[in-house]
Amino acid sequence: MSTYEEGTVVTLIAKAGDGYVFDKWTGDASGTNTMVTITMDRNKNVQAVLDRDIYCITAAVLPNGDPECNTYYSKGKIKITDLKTGKVVSETNQNTWTHAVFDLDARVSIYSKYRAEYEIYFSQDGVNAVKSGTFHHIGLPIPLEAGGLVKLSMEISTDVPGYTYQHKIDARRIK
Repeated sequence: MSTYEEGTVVTLIAKAGDGYVFDKWTGDASGTNTMVTITMDRNKNVQAVLDRDIYCITAAVLPNGDPECNTYYSKGKIKITDLKTGKVVSETNQNTWTHAVFDLDARVSIYSKYRAEYEIYFSQDGVNAVKSGTFHHIGLPIPLEAGGLVKLSMEISTDVPGYTYQHKIDARRIK
């Protein structure tokens, strides 16, 4: 704690440590700028409020069908890359056919852009990949590549602290 003469103008600067971002000032100061000035005319109580600088991305493949659609197995990989640094922040590889969801969770920084990439193979019998067909994602037809492979890539902007982004690829969309 510091002592100041009455009338002294004090400048406070909030510096968040790793994993945190500055949110706002409370108490005898207010605002959302990291720098605030106060005039010492009495004892003051000022707090810098910090938020966690993390964001959760869940990328998942949902291979299970429903009564109106064919049921597929899936295998493949999902990768999430930070577009600013080019660094792969998380990657998963499902090497065997599964009827269950396979997914990837990544904790990443907010206010950044990431790319989620999927390379997924589909099978009707859990042994052989489908030979041809079209995968429908968000209403867009994507022809299956050789060996029943679907490749998808999408950019994700992480601009809301504490928000969880989820993107799911649903194998029921193969026609």
